[in-house]
Amino acid sequence: MAQSVQPEDLAIQMTALKIVEKPTENVPVSGILDPVNELSTAEAPGEINVPSSEQPDQIPEQPMDTDSTTNTSEYLPTVLIMMGMAGSGKTTLTSALISHIYTTGTAPYVVNLDPACNDPPYGVNIDIRDTINYKQIMHGNKLGPNGAIVTSLNLFSTKFDTVLEILKNRGKHCKYILIDTPGQIEVFMWSASGSIITEILAANFPTIMVYVTDLVGTQSPIAFMSNMTYACSVLYKTKLPLVLALNKCDVQNADKIKSWITDFNSFHLELNNYKGQSVNLASSLSLVLDDFYSNIQHVAISALTSIGMSDLFKAVGKAVEEYKTVYRVNYEKLRKERKRELTMPKGKSKKESTDDFAFSVPANSAGGTGLTLTLDDDSDELESEEEDPKLLEEDEGELDFETISQVYKRELERRRQQPGPSTSS
Repeated sequence: MAQSVQPEDLAIQMTALKIVEKPTENVPVSGILDPVNELSTAEAPGEINVPSSEQPDQIPEQPMDTDSTTNTSEYLPTVLIMMGMAGSGKTTLTSALISHIYTTGTAPYVVNLDPACNDPPYGVNIDIRDTINYKQIMHGNKLGPNGAIVTSLNLFSTKFDTVLEILKNRGKHCKYILIDTPGQIEVFMWSASGSIITEILAANFPTIMVYVTDLVGTQSPIAFMSNMTYACSVLYKTKLPLVLALNKCDVQNADKIKSWITDFNSFHLELNNYKGQSVNLASSLSLVLDDFYSNIQHVAISALTSIGMSDLFKAVGKAVEEYKTVYRVNYEKLRKERKRELTMPKGKSKKESTDDFAFSVPANSAGGTGLTLTLDDDSDELESEEEDPKLLEEDEGELDFETISQVYKRELERRRQQPGPSTSS
């Protein structure tokens, strides 16, 4: 009979955890590209001369964030959190990014948050596997694979303050910090530990979500809309700038997917060739999500051949500007409002401050999505519990299927009559 996880056992494990850091000089460089040959032909294989703090002229200029509450007036590296469906090429792309960054003359700082992976194809500075024994967690606590990953991340997040201090120190001498997440996107995205890690990073560094999409597996409009729904959920959950990486363009042309992203009518023309309930759902979702993915930064890349790497970093640069001008400003505003809300005397109305918890991300050249993002607020749930049940029944009776269908058809017809935007390059 399986034994339940004892809280005291996990508490003992938390106190025994230690963060292990491998200095950049001791991290082996591996990946799709060979940075040794591209940095200098005079270097012997396996010997990488990583720029040190005594060689600032070799380090590219880094963004400065003077509005941040931490590391004021210091160079802040950009954090790239790699996310994507299993098999999308996320880890391979991380390896290619590391190699590409090395060719610019600087070394990235790499953190692996996947406790269940085998040896990654790149060197890691901080590896969750050096702190957490995934198999021991799974067998010792009688957990399944996903449960063990969640538990491992939860344990690791209890020591993330130590990781943050290391990143602040090492980040002075690097331009990018790469975070590789578990292949099961929901394990990281919808867990408490994933939210803690993401919010801590975003509060201290310019943080960009890189959502990796498999072009080969996204050729049908149903699969395409599923990926866009996932990407939209990542944006709403993290409230951070997002770059859509259309991976595997070396084996599948990205023009069709780009046209679906930028042209609403193009997607619906393809959707007309399919039948079934999933088609109706995809059509309905496209009406809602079109404003999201039509303005999102998207780049066709190949993790295997490194095609499109320059375009990807250009998109990341625009996302960093979006972080500074939109997300960071609104983050500070929401943080102050939340602090004021917590200090508000009990019994006072919260209505006058509720509107301040929502902010819009304009659709502009910096990559804004045109969406309105809102912090979680339990006040609406409390008010809904006190509503009259009779009124709820009347409201439900008014929203019949025919009314919703008419609204849907009218909106679909309106969008079809609009001229489609030109496809982005």
